[in-house]
Amino acid sequence: MYPGALMADIDPTPAQAPRLATDSMKLVVPGLERVAQSIARRLRTTRGDSVTVAQEDLGHDLEFKGFLHDHALGGMIHGGLSREAAANQAMLLASHLLYFINFEIHRRKTFWVSPSLAYLLTRTKLDIDGELLKPPFPSCSFVFTDTASLALVEELLRSHEPQWIAEVGAPRVVTVHVTETGTDDPECVGLNVDVLLDPLTGTGWPYLYSRNLLVRPRDRLEAILDSHFADIDTEALDPVFSSRELKKLLHLVINAILYSTSAEVDSVKITSPLAQLQRAVEKKKSGEKRRRAQRQVARFRNEATGEDVFYLPGKIPISQVEQLSKIEGSKSGGQLMTRFMVRGHWRTANPSWNDQRPRWISPYWKGPDLATVIEREYEMK
Repeated sequence: MYPGALMADIDPTPAQAPRLATDSMKLVVPGLERVAQSIARRLRTTRGDSVTVAQEDLGHDLEFKGFLHDHALGGMIHGGLSREAAANQAMLLASHLLYFINFEIHRRKTFWVSPSLAYLLTRTKLDIDGELLKPPFPSCSFVFTDTASLALVEELLRSHEPQWIAEVGAPRVVTVHVTETGTDDPECVGLNVDVLLDPLTGTGWPYLYSRNLLVRPRDRLEAILDSHFADIDTEALDPVFSSRELKKLLHLVINAILYSTSAEVDSVKITSPLAQLQRAVEKKKSGEKRRRAQRQVARFRNEATGEDVFYLPGKIPISQVEQLSKIEGSKSGGQLMTRFMVRGHWRTANPSWNDQRPRWISPYWKGPDLATVIEREYEMK
């Protein structure tokens, strides 16, 4: 573990969670949340709370098809889209609606990864079998707002979608929806990973990458990151799906999944102030007080989510995260990190233990303490 001050859990719990990419989708596509909630309620009633649906399951759902049809028709009539463009947008909307429905079915569970924890997870190697990779809920989301994660997705977009980022701007929040699915092989688990990159402009859709992973019990990281469902034509896939940047991002997401389900991890629930404000508006009668409260909700919605989230705190001062970043970026950074820092890793439970969840061993320094290392490395001559 970390020596000295690094042992302290000094990541303060924020008072509110940031606006999520899903909040943006609700704003730019009216009715999306309402339809997702309606379909989810119906599916829970007919199939039970544990159901997870795939797009082919909704092929004959009139409400699902009707919403997509109305959106495409509106795009042609009011948005000036061609028939082909409207159909393509409806197909993209189907992907958003699908993860939204599963998210609703499983009671909207969101994990916000703190900046210092995200930093450590990007430096945690993955050396466990795929059988231990199981999301905390059949459908849930993970949120990243730290500098390192945002830099990674910005690099991803600049490499593969330079026009989009030039026109829309760099992402300010990464929201990743993870949905566990069945496969033809009973020993394999499917993971639908929907990555939403949102600049929070409030005007356009977040950029969406959808990646399906096939996880076998004895697979290691590279096999998981290279996996595809059986019906996927890998030769026809866009090169982005095998890119270094997307693999690094998926590695971070997998580590976040493992961390959220590992032993001895405490999350902190953050109740949304926005949700409280919205409930207060509903209680107010019509008039100036209600309109004033509605304006307050509109302003708040630009900054925060209406979701309650689980906050995953880190155990390293954010100032030292900045120092570590500078060290890694220096000419001697690689040598320094190899010499003094042990990368984070996962440790499997002893077969005799009752709790068989993996244990996360966070990165730690060997040798002099951090201050001594930095002073010696950056001493001015």
